[in-house]
Amino acid sequence: MEFNKKEIISKKFSGSMRGYDKAEVEVYLEWIGSEADKLINENQELKKKLDQIGSDYDKFAKEKEEFGKEQQKAKQEIERIKKETNKYCDQLKLDTKMKAKDVLKDSYVQLKDLKKDIDSLQKIKNSFVRRYQTYLKDQLESIKAFQKEKVITDDK
Repeated sequence: MEFNKKEIISKKFSGSMRGYDKAEVEVYLEWIGSEADKLINENQELKKKLDQIGSDYDKFAKEKEEFGKEQQKAKQEIERIKKETNKYCDQLKLDTKMKAKDVLKDSYVQLKDLKKDIDSLQKIKNSFVRRYQTYLKDQLESIKAFQKEKVITDDK
């Protein structure tokens, strides 16, 4: 049963011989009517707030659901990126190992070639040193022979 101040104030009571003081009853009914209006107004405000809270809650629940979906998508994307990154890194490691093996193989080949070149140069050097020594010995003998001849011719 809904009521308001107007209904309370307009309520008429039947009279009796030994009844209540009419003015006192009217003041009391006026006060009750004012309190009823306050309660009715407060109730309406609370209903509005409740409706707003319900609306806000529905909006929040929808946003929460959307956020959950987006969060799940983000997690899936992160996992995909992790897998791709791991795959890329594994391939990069493999490629690097293969290149390193190739570099080492090439280095060993070059090392062998360099050792051959060094041996060849060493032989050339040794040959040159022997020939130069022979040349120097020949020149020294020529000088000695020349000096002997000069000494003999100078003595004469």
